Amino acid sequence: MAAYYGYIIGFLAMCCYASLAPIAKKLTNDGLTSFYLIFLNSAFLFVFSTIALLYNNGNFEVLKKISLPTWGYITLWAFINFIGFALYIWAIGKIPVASYQIMYLATPIVGAILAYFLLSETIQTKQIVGGLIVAFGVYIAIRK
Repeated sequence: MAAYYGYIIGFLAMCCYASLAPIAKKLTNDGLTSFYLIFLNSAFLFVFSTIALLYNNGNFEVLKKISLPTWGYITLWAFINFIGFALYIWAIGKIPVASYQIMYLATPIVGAILAYFLLSETIQTKQIVGGLIVAFGVYIAIRK
């Protein structure tokens, strides 16, 4: 069971993120724009994450140990997250949820390519073949 623990957590995370698209579509249909949703999401994330940190150990000392280059990556990560979330909410208001979710299947392809360049991770032949199959499937599913 321990060997599957990460996969179970990953599956639950995927289910949580998959539920965001229909909720975002509902909220945009109700008139909330991307930036209101990002603001509200960020406010709630701040509250929830602060409660979680305080509940776990309440030790914020780790923030003092973060180096300047690491803060740069954190800032870049936050900026990309902001842009990505804004575009996600904008897109979900313009296209069907199913189409967006199918396009989202290309995420591992982009992630693997970035991991190759940023982290020097290797990409195996089977991963390239799988990525090409996924990319072709996404193309078939969203073409008009």
